[in-house]
This record gives sequence, structure tokens and C-alpha cells, in this order.
Amino acid sequence: MTVTPQIGSWEGFYADRTERLNAATDPATRAHFEAELNLARITMDAMGLQVPDAGNGAASQDGQPLPVDQEAGDWEKFPADKSQATQSRAEIHDTPDTPSGSDQLSQSLNDALLPYRDDILAASEATGVPPNLLAAVIWDESKGIAGAGSTNGENGLTDTGLMQLNPDTFAALKEQHPQLLTGDASDPRNNIMAGALYLKQNHDQFGSWDLALRAYNSGPLSVDPADPGISTSGFGTRNYVEKVNFYMNQLDNGTAMSDGYPGGNQLY
Repeated sequence: MTVTPQIGSWEGFYADRTERLNAATDPATRAHFEAELNLARITMDAMGLQVPDAGNGAASQDGQPLPVDQEAGDWEKFPADKSQATQSRAEIHDTPDTPSGSDQLSQSLNDALLPYRDDILAASEATGVPPNLLAAVIWDESKGIAGAGSTNGENGLTDTGLMQLNPDTFAALKEQHPQLLTGDASDPRNNIMAGALYLKQNHDQFGSWDLALRAYNSGPLSVDPADPGISTSGFGTRNYVEKVNFYMNQLDNGTAMSDGYPGGNQLY
């Protein structure tokens, strides 16, 4: 599903999905939009944004508004603990002893990531990085395009592959872990393994997955231990941690992965 360019905020995303839900007649399509709206409400509430009243939002097929906490029963189908899902991402997995997600890779993985399912699981097992977190990073970084490449504006290096690693980072990781990295960064298995190793390295240093994500995006020297949403150097993407958590939230809850993040990229 494509997020249209006009959707530039969570409020816009919510309004768009409400409109699509109210126009849908197929039960499966309605269930998909209901799940997206529920996740949007959870995220908006955690961010301190005003959550639209259910009476002004989605409607059931008989035209009556859907209760915020009921969603026609579809939320009950997801395996996640609803009491936990209403917490912020920081509360759920930003403590040193509580890793994000589980050791199971979601069945709602986007089709573009399915060829790398075994590689994601292998990297997760080797490093302890939750597989849904790895999949969320891959989705944000490359949308599952193994040959993706981009020039990093801060250091001028070319970020490569599924997890968009620069050559210096990959070389350092390969020197430290020759038994795990046996090829180059263009190989999907090696790229995913290296990305997982880098996330673990940053998690070991900073003690939380959100701070590890900030270090992954902006560099370890840019991390503010008090706020993963801040890059002290001004490098990277302002809402990177928020984006990855959005995709991981979808995976954790068995929801289809969105093609893009509702708020887009917010660069420094």
C-alpha cells in the first residue's frame, strides 16, 4: 500500500486510513485498515498527539462508529498483549534487560523481505538482535533491495545493501568477526549479519535498542543518552528511531507493513 505524498503527518495518515476504511466493503480490506488505524492511535497516544475521537473516525459496515478499544474484534486476532501495546516503544523495549520483540520473525513480513527470512533469523540468533527489529531496519533502509546504494552526505561514503552499511563500518566489523562475515557487503547474508553486529555493538554500548538505532543512523558520537530522538551532531534522520519502531510495531502485531512512514523523512 502506497502512502500518498499528501499524507505528511500522523493526523493526515489517520484521516486517509479512516476514509479508505469507510469506503471499503471487503472484510479483509476493512480489517487491514482497522489494524492500521489502531496502531496509529497507539503511536499517536505514545507521542502525546491528540488521538481522533472514534466517533469521528472509522465506521462499521452498518454505519456506526467503531469503539476505540474494540475495532470490530480484529485487534483480538493479533498475538500481541494489548496492555503492552498501549505503552510507548521506550517503555516496552528501552531497558537493558528487556529486548524488543521476540525471537520469532513475524509472519506479516513484506514479500520483498521473504527471500532474506533465513538470513535475518541467522543474524538474530548470532547476535541477539530481535528479528523483527532487523526486518524493520532493512525495510526502512532499503525496502528489501539488495543492490541499494546511496552516498552519505556526512562522510561522503557509499552506503551499501539491505542495511545500508558504509565500507569503513563493514571492514571494521569483518575484522572483528571474521567467522561471521565471510564475504563482502554486497552479499545479502553478510550485509544483514554486519548490520545486526553493528546494532548489537551499539546496544552493548548504550544499553537500549532505541539508542542503538540512533547510533546506527547518526553514529555513536551523535547519541544523547537521555533522548534517542536527538542527534547531537545534527547528522542523520531526525525521526529515524520513530520510523523503525513504527515498522517493528507492525511486525510485532502481525500487521501488513506499510510501504512508507506516514510522516516521511525528517532530516536535520
